[in-house]
Amino acid sequence: MAKLPEDSQKKDRADGITDVVSRCLVCVKKFGNQKFRIIEKRESERLLHIVCPHCRHAMLVSVGISGGGVLVIGSVTDLSLNDVRFLLARGRITEDELLAGSALINNNSRELIKFLINS
Repeated sequence: MAKLPEDSQKKDRADGITDVVSRCLVCVKKFGNQKFRIIEKRESERLLHIVCPHCRHAMLVSVGISGGGVLVIGSVTDLSLNDVRFLLARGRITEDELLAGSALINNNSRELIKFLINS
């Protein structure tokens, strides 16, 4: 997905792709004039970061449009906009990294807990 310049958000609102996201996933109140950030964009898909102005929960929302309709997938998160951008820039976790993390947790869980408590 390519990152978008700020001025391209106006076009997205006009074409209706981001209009489908209007209520908070947690408190269900309308976002109103709350600004949300388009983090990534594909042809007919947007990845949005939204912070509810009412309950302050952050959400990542993927909005896609196909010939058959609109697909919206949302998730409440504790990630800030900068956290999301950092993780996307980092790239995907490799299979080796996943296996090494699993081994660390399974084989050295006491040491890991001590490390986490002391950090």
